[in-house]
Amino acid sequence: MADPASVNAVLIPWRNAPLTVGLRPSEPAGDKLSAPIIIFVNGLGKARLSWSETWKLLPKQYTLLDYDRFGQGSTSPLPEDVPDDLRDGAAAAQDLYELIQELTKQGQLPDLSSSTTNIILVAHSIGVAIARLLLINHDVPAIKAALFLDPSIVNSDFVSLFPAPQDDEPEELTKTREATRRIFHPASPNPERFNRLTFLKLLPYAEKPALGGDPYLTVVAHDPTVAFGEAAEKMGISTKYARQYVEPYWQDYNKKLLLSVTEEKRRGPVVASDADHFIQSDRPDVVADEIVHLVEMLSRKK
Repeated sequence: MADPASVNAVLIPWRNAPLTVGLRPSEPAGDKLSAPIIIFVNGLGKARLSWSETWKLLPKQYTLLDYDRFGQGSTSPLPEDVPDDLRDGAAAAQDLYELIQELTKQGQLPDLSSSTTNIILVAHSIGVAIARLLLINHDVPAIKAALFLDPSIVNSDFVSLFPAPQDDEPEELTKTREATRRIFHPASPNPERFNRLTFLKLLPYAEKPALGGDPYLTVVAHDPTVAFGEAAEKMGISTKYARQYVEPYWQDYNKKLLLSVTEEKRRGPVVASDADHFIQSDRPDVVADEIVHLVEMLSRKK
């Protein structure tokens, strides 16, 4: 996959380690100060290059930025002795905050305190939780809008979404519950060594705390007729039971996320037709369209 960005390593001060960052400056360069800045936050399953098709569809007047977290894609892992509590969502939000600050100091991003600086966060899956923690715990007034793509449910262990085990339950339900525990429980390992367990305490509610700065917020969900299909079945997760027990909770979760901003700032949940969880791969056109819509909303606000 061709990389549409100029790629650099940016040192994150509190880690004393670099993140791999892709940046496509706005064109023409003279419009840099007023160009919208789109920052992409990955989920667990795909690294920064997963945004490439979306980038191709966005106007050249936008500044685009993506990055790989530590241990993801082309960014080296953190040292083995870094404890789990410094590998969680709060730590990842701190990484993102310092990345934005460092790029501003280097002159690659405009003055964050300027009223003309407009940042839009585009986050997928677990990246949504990281984006929420950035907005809740850090002061970045330039972030004026956010696009959340198929947010991960971080206030549940996933297993408890299914009924409690019964001796006479269908074998398919038992296997689905166990596959869910093995793959999606927050304690299950992942290649990044990303600690998901603390989300249960950090973000116990979808609707609160309110997002700092009250940004425009659009939530885009997977197509419920596509999700939990063949790919889930291959992992041992029954389409029937996942759609019966997980899907309703997920839809409710997405609706509640919108309550974290004021009513006039909400859009969605928008369903990305024919898209499974990785919406940026299945429907990059939907992602691009929703980004353009948010840019237009910010333009009207001026």
